[in-house]
Amino acid sequence: MRWRPPTALGYVAMIATMIVARLWLAMSDAGPMIESQGLALSWLTLLILALLGWGTLFLAERVGFAAEWERRGPVRRWYALAVIVAVVYGVLSASGDVGVWAQHDGNPAVLEAFGTDDVHQRFPDSIPFYYYGGVFMEIFLRLIGLTVITWLLGLVVGRSRVLVAFWIANVVVSLYEPWPFLENDLDHAPAAAWPSIISDHLLGELYLANLFSGYLYWRSGLWTAVIFRYSYYVVWHVVYGSFRTGWLEIFLG
Repeated sequence: MRWRPPTALGYVAMIATMIVARLWLAMSDAGPMIESQGLALSWLTLLILALLGWGTLFLAERVGFAAEWERRGPVRRWYALAVIVAVVYGVLSASGDVGVWAQHDGNPAVLEAFGTDDVHQRFPDSIPFYYYGGVFMEIFLRLIGLTVITWLLGLVVGRSRVLVAFWIANVVVSLYEPWPFLENDLDHAPAAAWPSIISDHLLGELYLANLFSGYLYWRSGLWTAVIFRYSYYVVWHVVYGSFRTGWLEIFLG
């Protein structure tokens, strides 16, 4: 049995850059903004994630996920698409947040879900903080979660229908991030309103962005999904979030 999985070099580079980002955060004393981030920043958690991801690389090849993320050529077009969509998504998120603050002097949905509406790290720590978080989430959700669930579903529907298994898995895994908001809305609404609330979230920007990230991973590999997420984070968390007070003063007066 070979010990070196496909795309090993790209994966090692990914983990190495996470370690660099984590060391920066350790030296700057940058802390988590919400409780779950504290667990993700643990060195033990990073080690476990890296080892699980390494093992899952073998499974990803077997399932049929793209192994082109160490190659050049067509992959560059996917990188460009990832950045363009991420920037548009980031601008939409920022403009939507400004609108919510204009109405409520805060973001009630974020406050209810996380206990604070200040979910943006200060600059310049926001640069490594959201790089680390972006790579962490893509390894956790896409490389591990999406790959494993697709493989398990493939055992049921058959390898000839792996694309069906992938889309079912993608629909499920993509619920992870919107779930706190969906759960909070369902808890505060009568059962009769649940279908409307669920459909709103399934058609919402956050859920659709996760579906898109899963598709990028399927077609072009994990680095493309990471580029998409971090490009979004740069717009939403760094350019807007780290300087939100200034942006709010500009747009709200």
